[in-house]
Amino acid sequence: GEPTPPDVLAALRIACGSKTVGETGHDTCAAEVSDADRAIAGKQAASLLYGELLPDGVTRMLHRFGATGKATKRLSELGAGSGKVALQAFLQCPNLELVTAVEIAQSRWFIGVGYMQTLCDRYRDRFLLEGPVPDKPRCVVTEIATGRKLVFVCGDFLEEPSLFQADILVFAVQVPCQHFEKLAVCFSKCPASAILLTFVELPQMWWTSTECRWHIFDPKGHEHYSTSWNPAGHLFHVYQHDPKRPASLC
Repeated sequence: GEPTPPDVLAALRIACGSKTVGETGHDTCAAEVSDADRAIAGKQAASLLYGELLPDGVTRMLHRFGATGKATKRLSELGAGSGKVALQAFLQCPNLELVTAVEIAQSRWFIGVGYMQTLCDRYRDRFLLEGPVPDKPRCVVTEIATGRKLVFVCGDFLEEPSLFQADILVFAVQVPCQHFEKLAVCFSKCPASAILLTFVELPQMWWTSTECRWHIFDPKGHEHYSTSWNPAGHLFHVYQHDPKRPASLC
């Protein structure tokens, strides 16, 4: 696939540190979490299993889903870890007016906030950082010239309905089955033509009576994207929402 643009890689390395950009294996920078995060995740039956799409995997995804096209305005990452995917999309796709990422583990979120603070410190003429402030676990990076925004939230993405109003949804996270029904309802409200990248096949998560109007994005496509645990390419499932088409998955 097409390599990640050198200027985007350079900005990522400045923000995140050269050692963490493209790191592989299971012992990555954001893999470990605090005891407090484990307790919160346990109460919410949330998975803390961790891995990341690598920069070239993100680039392939962005090009394949038309994220660099003028019609694509919003991208959401559900279960963002340290926020590298969202940060790369924001840097690489100037047409994206809003990139939103949500992570439940505060320790991982703080790592990502650090990345964004470093980016804004290094490129003060280009980006402005707002937050976080006490009792409001949210930070916002604004591109000064355009007003484009990258929003990074610490919380439960199922409690953030606006996340699902995106043109592209990155869902590279494990979700326990007790959340499938609510998740399916959220997915059913996505806009027409939205594209979803997911670990798990959508029919396995569609625990609701609402008809599934998502369809396989490209029946002949090879949806392998490089990840920290499988740099050669992990198989993902990709769907496109078309409420006017009859249900084709389940």
